[in-house]
Amino acid sequence: MWPFSTANERQAEAMSNILAENAYERRLERATYNIKLIVAVLVSTSLTFLTLVGMDIWLNINPEAVWNWIRGK
Repeated sequence: MWPFSTANERQAEAMSNILAENAYERRLERATYNIKLIVAVLVSTSLTFLTLVGMDIWLNINPEAVWNWIRGK
């Protein structure tokens, strides 16, 4: 005789679907996290570069001037 009743089979199928949905959502959350991380790294790198270039162009503060200021020359 089959060990599961119809109600047990429906419950097992429902639980299986819920677990599959949870796994899919976790996968999407990981993908979203990775995309956010990549965007954050690119944006922060770009802002740093643009800040340094802007300081060099408009304020005439370049790395050599900063290094000389630190060493007291």
